[in-house]
Amino acid sequence: MLIELERMNLMKYFLTSSASIPESYKVNTANGFVDNLKTALGKSTIKTLYISSDPNAFELTDDFSSYTKLGFEEVGLHFDPFIIF
Repeated sequence: MLIELERMNLMKYFLTSSASIPESYKVNTANGFVDNLKTALGKSTIKTLYISSDPNAFELTDDFSSYTKLGFEEVGLHFDPFIIF
């Protein structure tokens, strides 16, 4: 089933906790997650839905999502749009 879905060019989903280095916005590249994303997504601009762990913490969500976006862009992954839910 997954092979068939990939042939159809459907969305790919990645669920992770924080991918950043503790106390930093920089993405942790040591575990291979970034390489796996680049392999799966290629070099195209990525359409992203960022889902907050606490939808009522607006300021925290805005801060954390902007740092997450910045960290991934620094390693060569670019988002457009970057929608916060």
